[in-house]
Amino acid sequence: MSSDFAEEFRAFLEFLQSVWGAFAGASLFFPLSNELLHAIPHSPDVFYMLDYIGNFAELLATLTTLGCFFVVLWTFGQRYGVEDGPRRRIYRRAWRALGAGLVSLFLYLFLYSLAASGGYDLILGPLSDSSDPLVLLYELAMLLLYVGFFSLLTRSFVLLGLVEYLDVPE
Repeated sequence: MSSDFAEEFRAFLEFLQSVWGAFAGASLFFPLSNELLHAIPHSPDVFYMLDYIGNFAELLATLTTLGCFFVVLWTFGQRYGVEDGPRRRIYRRAWRALGAGLVSLFLYLFLYSLAASGGYDLILGPLSDSSDPLVLLYELAMLLLYVGFFSLLTRSFVLLGLVEYLDVPE
């Protein structure tokens, strides 16, 4: 194990142990909390093709949590860029991530409600059955939007946590 890796890992653990790091790390559990609260719908009845893979709810929670872990590590890895910029620029990046996440959520909810109401025909045209490849692409788009919402939400929290943890100047 190189000393650079050990130093980076130690810095990451220090960040997670700080109050702001704990707050940012808590965002990793948003996808799992949605699994308990069902605030954002994700019924297997709407995901016809992806549900054939296995338990779709578990797959969705796993992929979303992995996406959030990746975003935390990736954003922390970019902390030297955060240190170099003024605080307001980092706040803007956090707001953009939050805004993009909300757009992702609204698009997901739109596509989901369209699919739940049998609206595939409006977007994809009349389908003979649910095994059409266009249905898979539609479901993958919904999957990416769902994962994108939680990942972007996590990024906004991690950016705000890094600003405070690194004490970025005004």
